[in-house]
Amino acid sequence: MTNPQDPANPLRSALNNLKNRIAPEKEIKRKWKDDTGELTADDYPALSLPVEKRKAALHAAHQAAHQAAPESESVDARLRSLVQDGQLRKLDAGQIGQVFLELLQGAFLDAFIQTIDQVHVALESPAPDDRRWALESVRALISLEDLSLIPSGTLPLLIDRVGRVLVKEERVELRAAALDVTAALLGIEAVQGDLESVHAHLAWLERTARGRGAEYAGLILASRQLALPPLTLLFQEGHAVLESRVLPIFRFLGEAGARTLMLLLDEEPNRQHRNRILELLKLLGPLSIPALKEGLVAGSWQLVRNALNLVGELEEAQAFEYVVPCLDHADPRVVRSAIRASWKTGRARAERYLLDLLPGADAETQAEVLQGLGQIGTAAAVPAIGKLAAEAKAAQRIKAIETLALIKCPEAIPVLAAQLKRKGLIFKTSEPIRVRLAAFHALLSIGTQDARRVLDLVLKDEPKGPDLEALQKAAASRNGWI
Repeated sequence: MTNPQDPANPLRSALNNLKNRIAPEKEIKRKWKDDTGELTADDYPALSLPVEKRKAALHAAHQAAHQAAPESESVDARLRSLVQDGQLRKLDAGQIGQVFLELLQGAFLDAFIQTIDQVHVALESPAPDDRRWALESVRALISLEDLSLIPSGTLPLLIDRVGRVLVKEERVELRAAALDVTAALLGIEAVQGDLESVHAHLAWLERTARGRGAEYAGLILASRQLALPPLTLLFQEGHAVLESRVLPIFRFLGEAGARTLMLLLDEEPNRQHRNRILELLKLLGPLSIPALKEGLVAGSWQLVRNALNLVGELEEAQAFEYVVPCLDHADPRVVRSAIRASWKTGRARAERYLLDLLPGADAETQAEVLQGLGQIGTAAAVPAIGKLAAEAKAAQRIKAIETLALIKCPEAIPVLAAQLKRKGLIFKTSEPIRVRLAAFHALLSIGTQDARRVLDLVLKDEPKGPDLEALQKAAASRNGWI
């Protein structure tokens, strides 16, 4: 009698172990037959597929088959014939994928197990064409839209079999295919919550492949095939799975996973999906910095801008030196993001770069520079900001004055006093009241005796009218001071 634990029958052994682990209390319906190596679902009651919920899909499959070929065999007979008569090897990847789908949707578990057994045999074949077909078949299976159709125990077995192919494979194209399939299988396993198994498989690969083991493990960790399953889950489920299920996987992948995310970010056309990737990169924190650094010098302007925004949010001081060259970028949208990232990462080190940009920049870029100077500016920034406060259009003047209020340097008092003065000898015209009020509030913010002296003189000399009332109201707003 064939021993179900016989290592010469790994599929049978793996599924039998799974059955005993999941449902040891269930009675084995029959023993293995001595006269056949055929596997059927009767030996594995724990792997029974939920037929009821697939009745509609199965009915649709039957109808489609009869409409396409009324005189043809029934769906189950056709599929059984494909499997048992050795016709699967004549199918390409797309066709074998359709066969898998029909087998699983129709709950033809016997035929599915036999198909997997044929794939397993082909993976161990000395013929390259057999191994190529088997790898394409595994790829077709794990490309199904609904992976929950696949019986548990199938994917772990395939990970083991494909991993052994990878270790032994000498053909470059088949080795690359085995790497991709292994990465995809591990990505699915990670999403299903078995990171320990992923780690164990990579450790096994490093040991078993010897000189190539570390290289293989590195390529798998950096593979988009491994990153795509958890990323797809994130796109579908959003915040509900971000920190609990997806983030642990990418923390496990480390810097290699962050680099893959940057590549996928550059390719992703969906804005919501891009935002999900950016959020994930932000949560990875310092693990993302090397990938972000590379993103600052490669890819589209959108990628560079996104990388700058992330670097700024992470506020990693080490990233400042990577940000500075982006201040000279040809796209003003990138420059504005670089300005923000520079002062968030460099603080005072960024001031001289911002001051260089201020005079010749457009209004939108000047506003970004002023925001940065308001956060980290010193007395050295006052002259350049004061010039803008005196000469620019009203909106920019007010923004410059508000920046001086944030800096709170006494050196700004003369500049602000100039914006408060009434001008002209005959008609006593004055600055626009919006500008004057901004300067008044800025002097209040500085709050020194010299600043208050200027305010006292302004209120004393201001003729009665709407401007005086507005200035008095501003003064009263500061703890009743006047």
